[in-house]
Amino acid sequence: GCSGWELEELDEMLNQVQHDGEGYALRQAQGFASVRVSLFSRPLTSTPPYRAPLLRKDGSFSGKLKSNSKLLLLPFLYKLIIQRTLEVMNYLAHIYLSGDDHPLLKIGNFAADSIKGKAYKKFPQAIQQGILLHREIDTFTDTHPIVFESKHRLFKKYRHYSSVIVDMFYDHFLAKNWQDYHSTRLPVYVEDFYLLLKYNFEHLPKRVQNFYPYMVSDNWLLSYADLDGLHKILSQMSSRVRGKVKLQDAIVEFEDAYELFEQEFVAFFKELEAFAAQKKKELLI
Repeated sequence: GCSGWELEELDEMLNQVQHDGEGYALRQAQGFASVRVSLFSRPLTSTPPYRAPLLRKDGSFSGKLKSNSKLLLLPFLYKLIIQRTLEVMNYLAHIYLSGDDHPLLKIGNFAADSIKGKAYKKFPQAIQQGILLHREIDTFTDTHPIVFESKHRLFKKYRHYSSVIVDMFYDHFLAKNWQDYHSTRLPVYVEDFYLLLKYNFEHLPKRVQNFYPYMVSDNWLLSYADLDGLHKILSQMSSRVRGKVKLQDAIVEFEDAYELFEQEFVAFFKELEAFAAQKKKELLI
């Protein structure tokens, strides 16, 4: 089961992830189905039919629940909450999918998880485009059947942390096989990106400015490439997690099904590259 959130908290979270009145939260929800709401203490399930009588088209909720009511959150909402807590995420994929021809768009795609709701509108246009591209990529990823298979393999033990763990696994494969995707060597590419952030520091959200020194000193982006580095990052993330879950233990499952995870990544990422390129083209029109 889940600990649940009160209605007001969930409503606020949904409002934060919306952008430009386009029902971002609802489109995310449709990929999974919806939210199950219960006024009782009995366990909630994620089996059909999925019903959300309180979910409006704008992503907000109508009605009121008792303060002790429990909600089964959408997987993407769990992921959003977890991402804002753990800091280290699948940055490399978002950076790479931005391309190399629009530096500020790349910054926006990288920093998007630190920018809530419509707050993106205060940034330069190119960064706005990067933020919107990031959100489109997240929607595509979190609703993709191949990604679901990867997450499902971990879900029993890691529950809603499985989404973030799979993101890290996929970034590992991107880093490990970097030469298949980009002509610039990964250490050089990563160093160039750190410099890009440094030279545009005033455009970075406060949260990114705060973790930037640690990102560079620990070389997060390059750390994904080997299992020891991935284990270290997951351990650091675990230190911010309440409860008994140890994200670094997922390395065991990762090694046991390594080839299968890699096959899923390769198949998925080919589709994601095409999707991101098309969405970027639309945003830049």
